[in-house]
Amino acid sequence: MNVSQKACGSNSDFFSGFMIAGTSTNSGKTSLVLAFMTALKRRNFQLFGFKSGPDYIDPLLHYFASANLSYNLDTCLMSEDSCRQVFYSERTQTKIADNLFSGLIPFQRKPENQTQKLGSVHIVEAAMGLFDGVYGGAKSSSSPRGSAGFLAKILNIPIVLVVDAASYAHSIAAMVQGFVNFDPELNFLGVIVNKVASLKHKELIREAFEVYCPHIPLLALIPKESKLELKSRYLGLNFEAVAEESYFDLLADRLEAHLEINLIDFVQSLPRFKYTQNLDEKDDRAKTSLSCLGSKPVEKIHKDKVRIGIAADKAFCFHYALNYQALMKAGAELEFFSPLNDKNIPHNLDALLLGGGYTEEHAKDLSCNINMLHSINEALNNGVSVWAEGGGFIYLGKGLYIQGKDFFSFADYFPLSFSFEQKRQGLGYVNAEFKNSTLVAQKNSCLSGHLFHYSKVLETEFPLGFIPLYALTNYNGTQVEEKKIVACVKSGTYNAGGFMHLMCNEKDNIAENFVQLCKKTDVF
Repeated sequence: MNVSQKACGSNSDFFSGFMIAGTSTNSGKTSLVLAFMTALKRRNFQLFGFKSGPDYIDPLLHYFASANLSYNLDTCLMSEDSCRQVFYSERTQTKIADNLFSGLIPFQRKPENQTQKLGSVHIVEAAMGLFDGVYGGAKSSSSPRGSAGFLAKILNIPIVLVVDAASYAHSIAAMVQGFVNFDPELNFLGVIVNKVASLKHKELIREAFEVYCPHIPLLALIPKESKLELKSRYLGLNFEAVAEESYFDLLADRLEAHLEINLIDFVQSLPRFKYTQNLDEKDDRAKTSLSCLGSKPVEKIHKDKVRIGIAADKAFCFHYALNYQALMKAGAELEFFSPLNDKNIPHNLDALLLGGGYTEEHAKDLSCNINMLHSINEALNNGVSVWAEGGGFIYLGKGLYIQGKDFFSFADYFPLSFSFEQKRQGLGYVNAEFKNSTLVAQKNSCLSGHLFHYSKVLETEFPLGFIPLYALTNYNGTQVEEKKIVACVKSGTYNAGGFMHLMCNEKDNIAENFVQLCKKTDVF
C-alpha cells in the first residue's frame, strides 16, 4: 500500500482525485461522498462527482451537493480509454444539469461563492463492494472488470475504504487487511469506519487498528446516526427524501468532527492530475469518445439542424449526461420538457428521447395529463421519431397496472399493457443483438446495456404492426427474458422502446447515427 503525498494547488490546469469505496453495499459510501463534497465546497473547492457502474440516483445526489454534473464511469459499458478521458477532462458548463435536475431539487440552493476556487477535486463513488464485478471477470485480475477496483486502477487514483462497523470489533482488522492486500496494484489512502455504535465500540475498533494494522491510516470513526441515513426504495436511494440543503451540511459537520486529519491536509495528500482537454469543447476527439450508438454513420443528410425533445422531471429522472453531450457534439439541439407538468411537447421536434425513472410512482399524474399524452401520440404519428427506455417505454404503452390493481392509461402508441410488480423483473448487464433498425442501432448490430426494472409487459405476442427490437444475452452468453416482450419497434418506422438502458461507448456511433437519421426527410 502506498499512501499518496502530493500537494494540491489552485492551478486550474490540475485537479485532485480519489475514490470512496466500500467493503459492501450499504456501507455508507454515498453519505460520505456527499459529506466530502459539501465540506470541500464550503472551503471553496470546485467539486465534480463520478459513479462507477450504471447507477442513476447517486449522480443525481452528487449534483444536489456539488451543483455540478456527475458522470458515470462503467468499465462494462465503456472502454478504459473512454473512462479515462471523461475523468481527466475539464468541464465548465452546467446547463445540461440545470435542465435535467434543477426541477428535482426539493430545496432552494444557497448562492454560489463567486470568488476564485482553491482547486478542483474529483470524487469517484464506487458501486457495491470494491471488488464486485461481472460474471467471469475475476479470471484475469484481482480486481474484476466492472468492479470499482478495476476502475481505480485504470484511473490511477487512490482509495478511501469505507467499512460498516456493525457487528464488528477486533475482527474488523481482518476485514480491512484482506481488502488492502487483495490487489497489490491498488493504492489506499486509509480507512473510514462507519456506523460506530458507541464509545466502547469506538475504542475496540481503534485498538484493533493499533494492534493488528498500524500501517493502515484510520481516517475517521463515524458514529451511527439514523436521522442522517439516506433511505432506500426500489431502484436506489430516495433522493426525494432530501428535503433541506441543511442535510448536506449536517453530513459535512459530522465528517469534519470525526476526521483524524485536517480536511485541507487531506486534500493536500491527494495526487494531482493534469486536465487533458475540455469535455465541452467541440473537437473531433471528444466527439469520437462520447458517441454512443449504432454502426456506420448514415449518409444523405437533408436538414441543417435536429431538435430532440428530452423528458426530464420526477417521473423521468434517469439520465446519463454523456449521452446528451454526445448528441450535442453530433449537432443536435436539445429541448427539455416535463411530461408531468407541461401540456405539450416542444414545437418543431425531430425526435423524442424518453428515458427511465419512476413512472409508476407518478402514474396517476402522468395519466391525468391528457394534453401531453395526445401531444406525444400526435407527434409520433406525424413523423417525429422516438427512442424510449425503461419508464419511457412504459409511458408509450396502453397503460400500467400497479401490482395487478389500479390501472393508469398512458400514450397508447405501443399497444402493450404493463404491470408494476413487487418482485424485480430484470437486473444486470446485457448484450443486445438488434433484429430491426432504430435511431440508436441498425439491424444486426450489437450494443451493450443494462436492465433494472420491476415492470413487465403483459402481452405474450407482438401486436399487429409491431416487431421485435432485439434479443438479449447476459455476459456468460445465456439468453435473457427470451419468452417475454422486453422491447418493440413499430413496423415501417424507427420508433422503438425497451427495458434496456444504453450508456456511451466510443466504439459505436449512436449519437451520430441518431442525429443523421433525424436529418433525413425520407427515413423510410
